[in-house]
This record gives sequence, C-alpha cells and structure tokens, in this order.
Amino acid sequence: NYNWDTHSFGEHNHPDSIIAKRLTSDLGIPHKQIYTPPPSIDQFINELLEFSGRTIGNVSVSSFIQLRHYNELKNSNQIIIDGAFGEIWRRGFFTKLSIIGSKYILEKDFNKILQYLRVNRANIFTENIIQTMINGCKEQLEILFDNLPSPHKIGIDNFIEIFAIKTKLPNYFCYEQSRLDNIIKCYMPFIQPSLLEKIFILPLTMRRNGNLFKLLLKNNNKRLTKYPLVKGDTIYPY
Repeated sequence: NYNWDTHSFGEHNHPDSIIAKRLTSDLGIPHKQIYTPPPSIDQFINELLEFSGRTIGNVSVSSFIQLRHYNELKNSNQIIIDGAFGEIWRRGFFTKLSIIGSKYILEKDFNKILQYLRVNRANIFTENIIQTMINGCKEQLEILFDNLPSPHKIGIDNFIEIFAIKTKLPNYFCYEQSRLDNIIKCYMPFIQPSLLEKIFILPLTMRRNGNLFKLLLKNNNKRLTKYPLVKGDTIYPY
C-alpha cells in the first residue's frame, strides 16, 4: 500500500519476467518491463569496456546485457531496493567449500581452499602472472584467517559466513554498487551492517535452504508461496 513499483530487465519471454509479471498482476502491484534492444556492435563494445573498467572485470558479459538496462532508470528520481547478497541469509555462498573443504579450513591448507574459491574461465594470462595472483591469494587468505575468529571456536558454518562477508561482499558486490550509484540511488538491505550483525543470532537451521525466507513468507503473506521460483532460465516449484 506504499508508493512503490517493480520492474524486470530484459526480454518479456524470459522466465524471470514471466513469473514477475504473473505475481505482480495477481497482487495488483505496478510492474514494468525494461528492455532496450542491443545497440550497434561498436556502441556495445564501448559500453562493455566502461562497464568492465568500473567492475574490474569480475562481472560476466551475460550479466552486463541485463545490467545495462539500469541506464533506462537514470534521472528517474527513484530509489532501487535491491536484493543483492540475500544469498548470505540462505547459505548460498561457498557451499562447496563448507561441504567438501571444511577440513582444509581447519587445517589452514590454503592450496586446497583456493580450489574451492576459483571460478575457471578462459585463460588470458601468462603462467608467471597466474602464479603471482595465486601467491597473492594465499598471502591474503593467511592474513584474513589470522584476523578472523577461529573456526574451531565458532564452527565451520559461522566461519564461512564471516568469510563470505569479508571477501565476497567487498571484492564482488561493491564495484557494481559503486557503478550503480552513478546511475540511480540503490538501497541493499541485506548488506547493511546493522542487519549483517544479526545473522549470527539465527540458528543454522534457519539459515539453511532459505528457511528464514520461507518462514517470513509463510507468516506475512502465505499466498506468495503458491508461485513458482526462477533460477537462471529454469522455473521450478516453490
């Protein structure tokens, strides 16, 4: 009942857009589809170069195809409420590390830990540059581990939560946040320090498998649990 609306980026036939339109239509929420056809190749490359420079190359081109639509909201005198980093509340980060590599955390085996942090992409670097980056990662991991609470005391799951906040948040999200701040005002509730401090009060059972969000939906608007969810290009039951 407040003065807000929703939007989706990209093609109308994308699963995310289809479910968003169905949900907002049923609930009577104003919704708009924002899509700008790709520009010429030269213009697209220029936009991509600027985007990659602002995000230090850590966001994929496929993401840029969607994120470029933020420009359509420029000077709109609105505020975006963004769900970025919501994964931290449903244990969506470093799950492979927590399931398979927990013993390496306890042993501080940084060579093994790195295996679960790397995302393999086309290799554009020489071997000596790659080794320099790997050595730098190991050094930073060692410093980080020395400054974080011991996983032996707080448990692997809590340790990985703090680890994600200290690494994933500043190294991945902050650059895109900075870029967006030059386009439109954005508010990201899930990365507010006042809220992040509360995450460790919750028992692990509430954080696993999105149980917290499911409980919030059930208690506040059970009707929403009737809609399917979307991950990438796949629609699946709630």
